[in-house]
Amino acid sequence: MSVLEPSDAKQIAEMISWVVAEGDTLEIVAGGTKRALGRPMKTDHVLDVSRLAGIVEYEAAELVLTAQPGEHLLEGGLRYQACDANSCMPPHTIPVEITVTAK
Repeated sequence: MSVLEPSDAKQIAEMISWVVAEGDTLEIVAGGTKRALGRPMKTDHVLDVSRLAGIVEYEAAELVLTAQPGEHLLEGGLRYQACDANSCMPPHTIPVEITVTAK
């Protein structure tokens, strides 16, 4: 069994195409935390995509984020200020965490 470790999405496509062309079987593994559950897989190759998690590009001015496939934790702050017709309270910031899954 060989372990294939792509470094980008293009290599994933190339490796999967190669495995299909060879008529071989493939197991895709990310973190591998659930591999012990169920019956072990008997495949010709393992596609390890664990290195592909992460932010690729962030354009703050455009509010555009490009991420590798996988689960990501986005952390930031929510800034707010309460006001009425006569006065405003001082601004306040609270931490915010959001988990997103990129496909």
